[in-house]
Amino acid sequence: MQTSAPDLPGESRDPEIAPPSIEALEKVQATLSAAGMILPDVQNISGAHCLFLPDPDGLRVEITYEPVGT
Repeated sequence: MQTSAPDLPGESRDPEIAPPSIEALEKVQATLSAAGMILPDVQNISGAHCLFLPDPDGLRVEITYEPVGT
């Protein structure tokens, strides 16, 4: 899985994780749910499948699978 973080000092952007497939995204969701984490549904945003995880510090972690061509 690829990750991204802010590029500039002081830039505030939510961390993002990019799984290689929709199945990998669904596996992450299932694993976290089985561990007791309460998660929102995966959202379809312009063809990308996104799961947003809450963070105790007020940020959110984004796990997004983007099919080729989106």
